[in-house]
Amino acid sequence: MKIKRVVALLLFVCLLSGSLFFSAGPLNAESLADAQETGTPAETGQKAAAASSPHGAVFAGGGPPAVVSGNKTGVLFRNDGGSVVPDGMGAMHSTVAAITAAYLVVGSNPLLVNTQGSFTIRAEGGDGEYRYRAVLYYNQDAATEWFESMKDFPFTASPVITHTFDQPGYYMFHLYIIDSSGAQMTWGAEKFLVTTAADYKDPQKVAGKVASLASQCNAAASGPYAKAKWMHDWLTRNANYDETYTIYKPEGVLLLGSGVCDSYARAYQMLLKAVGVPCLYVSSVAGNHAWNLVQLGGNWYHVDVTWDDPVGGGQENHRYFLISDDRIREIGGSTHAAWNDSAGQVPACPYSWGEAPASAPTPAPTAPVNPNPGTFVANHVKYILLDGDLLVEGVDSYYISELVIPATVNGQPVKGIMAQAFAPNPVKMFGSVRLPQGLQHIGAGAFRSVHVEGSIAIPGTVTSIGEGAFNGALLPGTMTIPASVTRIGTGIFADARGLSEIRVDAGNPAYKSQDGVLYSSDMSKLIQYPADKAGSSYRLPDSVNYLAKDSFVGVTQLKQIISENPLLDGDIYAVAHTGVAVHGLRDTPLHQLFKQYKNPPTYVVIGEQPSPILLGDADNNGVVNEQDMVCVIAYIISGVACKNMANANADGYPGVDTGDLMAIVDIIVNQR
Repeated sequence: MKIKRVVALLLFVCLLSGSLFFSAGPLNAESLADAQETGTPAETGQKAAAASSPHGAVFAGGGPPAVVSGNKTGVLFRNDGGSVVPDGMGAMHSTVAAITAAYLVVGSNPLLVNTQGSFTIRAEGGDGEYRYRAVLYYNQDAATEWFESMKDFPFTASPVITHTFDQPGYYMFHLYIIDSSGAQMTWGAEKFLVTTAADYKDPQKVAGKVASLASQCNAAASGPYAKAKWMHDWLTRNANYDETYTIYKPEGVLLLGSGVCDSYARAYQMLLKAVGVPCLYVSSVAGNHAWNLVQLGGNWYHVDVTWDDPVGGGQENHRYFLISDDRIREIGGSTHAAWNDSAGQVPACPYSWGEAPASAPTPAPTAPVNPNPGTFVANHVKYILLDGDLLVEGVDSYYISELVIPATVNGQPVKGIMAQAFAPNPVKMFGSVRLPQGLQHIGAGAFRSVHVEGSIAIPGTVTSIGEGAFNGALLPGTMTIPASVTRIGTGIFADARGLSEIRVDAGNPAYKSQDGVLYSSDMSKLIQYPADKAGSSYRLPDSVNYLAKDSFVGVTQLKQIISENPLLDGDIYAVAHTGVAVHGLRDTPLHQLFKQYKNPPTYVVIGEQPSPILLGDADNNGVVNEQDMVCVIAYIISGVACKNMANANADGYPGVDTGDLMAIVDIIVNQR
């Protein structure tokens, strides 16, 4: 009878696995910071039937929410054929089928406190007899992305909004359009900055930095094209992608030198606005990415400054500068497959730079740019020429007995390997790899999941290696970082099978190796622990106070790390999903970080006796039986905690999920 009950519960587990196990990651956690960024708004709108009057409600049941998240606002949120897509501000919908464009233009530059600012809603299509409404939101707490409603502008026939701001900071509009038939739509406009006259003159403030760069750009560049390129190049050369994924605001790339895509896109829009070049912010909900549209000579073009500035530094280029809808979908993959014009509400970009027909001329380029670069293949290696630099783009075969990349091809020196050059689909297998002296950059994920059966060495001329460059690759037992390398992205050897030792050449100013582990030169930051390094326990040097993202991903033997540094900090994903427990002092920054998660990695406080663990005994009665399965199922479905969650974590991986149910079944059936 007991076995029958277990089998019945096991069948339920299988059904549960299909619906739950793959829908949530193993961590299944949300930090307090994440909750602020992606939390559900106080009120969510529902799709409504068209109002019978221009003065009818835009949302069924009431007006706009009092508080919204500005984390994912853009020109107009994606709307697939009229379907409702949550946008963090209430559901956006459009019943104006013929609309072709709708976006907000900020007319004043700069926007100063106690000075009237003007904004214009641009809309095309529909029946043309529009009335407009706007709700103004203000970001009172600069540490978050929450915006609070402060003024409702009632419906009017004028597309122009004027307002005098009495406080500096970031604002945004929630905008509505309704036509004479009652057809309607709504969207969240991009965020904009209101500043003081003093800050506008201070280059250490965002407004002042923008004004300073605008002055430099106007002096160095003539015409809209040259200005768009000058600002693009300033960002790619002076900022780096934020690998902590925490800096969203323009301050990041403008003042701190680091930011995520939102920071790049918002800063680029501010910079172009300051030099008089029309620029929009666009975002992809599905791709979790943001970039810009730029208008030159009457045509709109895509510009993705973030993707022209590869992670880890180096290889800055113009591949995503002034390109068409078709081109960005072709080279940008799923991240750029759809954006917030899928219902036609932002302008189409039919041409890449220089492709517009004579009837729609574009300004002559004033500086070299290569939006549609030439590519060719030589000895199974695909090359691409970007801004005069020859780069490796991939290979045309999934197996090459000896991959040889020469120092020069057709008289051109090979400068770098592009991001994801040899990434899977399918998995690439090389007997050995020979990289040339003269190579300067290895892009993010360049050798991801590649199988190298023999030797591979990083040349002594390489200066930068991108994030996850060798992630999941099969590598020799030892890899050496040359003295020339000064910039390395996170997780460069994460989950690299076969790798047991990382060395750093003497004289490297930025990095150091100890016990085969990669550290910063001052030994304060652990960057990468080799996946196949021997030993189940590792004591961190006392100087280490930070564990980098993905630093322990894929380890096969390590079970615990030990640190007695009271300042120990790090990224949650340094050890999440790895099964590695951290043994450290109470209330270190890392310990506090783990406490913010629902199902964190294991943190054992040194000197404190942990509760006895009987794996599988979720109800804490001293035995493992089918009742423990019931407890775990209840937790997965409804969130009701088991009496002993540590015991419920029967498979040893972070979080309690269907994997733990399977482990409990194994314990019961096999009595182990």
